[in-house]
Order: sequence, then C-alpha cells, then structure tokens
Amino acid sequence: MNPQLTSTNLRFYSTSIVNYQGVEYGLASSPLAAHLVVLAPRLTNALEAFEGDSSEFNDKTLLVGPQSAHNASALRAQLPWLQPKALGLNTSFGMGDRLGIATPGHVRAVREVQGRISPIFAQQSIREMTRTGRTPQHVMDDATWGVFEEGWRGDIGADADHLKTTDDIDQCLAAGFTLFTIDPGGYVDNVSQSDSLNRLYEKAERLPAHMQLKQTGLLGKIFNFEEIQIVMDEPTLLKAMVKYGNATAHVVTMVEHLQRVAKLHSFEIEISMKLSEKATTVFSVTFSLLS
Repeated sequence: MNPQLTSTNLRFYSTSIVNYQGVEYGLASSPLAAHLVVLAPRLTNALEAFEGDSSEFNDKTLLVGPQSAHNASALRAQLPWLQPKALGLNTSFGMGDRLGIATPGHVRAVREVQGRISPIFAQQSIREMTRTGRTPQHVMDDATWGVFEEGWRGDIGADADHLKTTDDIDQCLAAGFTLFTIDPGGYVDNVSQSDSLNRLYEKAERLPAHMQLKQTGLLGKIFNFEEIQIVMDEPTLLKAMVKYGNATAHVVTMVEHLQRVAKLHSFEIEISMKLSEKATTVFSVTFSLLS
C-alpha cells in the first residue's frame, strides 16, 4: 500500500499492511486517531462492508474509515485470521487486556514463543467489564484492532471469563467469543461445611432429583487417582452434594443454554469459581465432575 495515496498526515503501522484476495488493508495513525485504510479494485464489492470516506485512484478505490465497531466486524469477516477459534487442547495463554490498549504489546510478546502458545487476546470477566465501563463487544473489537495493528496471523481464542447468567452468555456469544468460562460460585453452599448431618439431609432433599443421594450412583464408589483414593461414603458424599449440588445444576443450565443458542458457532467450556470462602477438596472436585 502506498502511503502517498492517502493524506500526508497519516502514518502507517507497517506491520498491519496486508494484501488478501487482491485487496490491501492497513492501519494508519493521524494526530487525533487511528484509521482503517482499504485499497481495492474499483469493480470489487469488498468495500461495501466498511464505513468511511472513499476516493478514486486510477482503477482502484481507497477507503479511509474510523476504528469503529462496524469496521472491526467487517474486518473480521474479510480477514479470517482475525476471527477467534476454539483452541482445543493446544497450549494457550489468556492475556487479559483489561483496558483495551495492551494487545499490540501482547502480540509482540507472544511472537517470542510463536508456535508453542496459542494466545487469547480478548479475555475479560463480566465483573471487570462492568468496573471498567466496557462490554463484550468492546473487548472483542479492541483485541481485533490490536491484532490487526501488529499483523498477527496465527490462531487466536477469545475467553468470556466468569459468566454467571445466560444473559452474559448471549452478549459474549454475539460478540464472537469462543471460550465460555462459567462461574457457579454464587450457588455454592459454604455454610454446609459446618452443618450437622441432619441439616445436610434436609438440604439434600431440596436438590434436583438426579442429585438425591441414591440417584447419583456414587454412594459407596471408590476412585483411585495415582496416589489419591476417593471413597464415596455417605457423610462425605452428602456434604459435597449439599455444598456443590446447586452449583453443578447451574453449570448444566448454562451449558444447555449455550448449546441451544450457539447453533453452528464453535465453542469451548471452562468452569471456574472466582472466589470461594472455603478450600475445595479433591473429593468435592471428583463429585462435581461425576455428577
């Protein structure tokens, strides 16, 4: 892309310039803002998806547009490597750009280990978004612009972190996130740690039917994990059921909702409690995984 085709007060980020399917894309800065610049053959419809000012140069059309949500979405549609993917079992690392300005630096850091780590540039919890006045779409778009600026071409993920409601899922899915971290911490019964056996039985009766003591199919089971043996005796199983039963049921509700609304959108699931008043035992983790 020839910078002379644009106004002389624009300076290109050289790493951003790319030619894809006959269309050139780049990011340029001016004293006041950064701009998307697209240069395409005049007869192509590649520019129709973007917003901005167009000019004709010989047999080509030049578009200079804002770093807007609209243009970020159009750019992801045109350049497939900007679209987050489900990373599977690849070694990955969440960057957590909390303010939306650190992604270019994160890209430069990840280049030092390129091929060994799949980066997750868009990563933020709903709680953090609320505190910083951002939305899932803000997080996704800021990461897109940062990745585009630095010319990253490798696979990327996007982690919608610590989601607690189905509305959280809907917002993050619409923004294009691929990893959904569900946080059921609000459904954990921490008081059960000190409940009497009779009180645990009372609480257990209010759990969903499939989590009743004899319905779990876990009572009396023994599991061996390397040097650790887990014995599902009645008092221990009962305490785990009461403490994490509703949390497990909430996770199921969230995952089933995501499966319904995601349709053809690929996704991955992670379960993580941000804060817990009491330590989570190996027994409790085993119960939650098997429930």
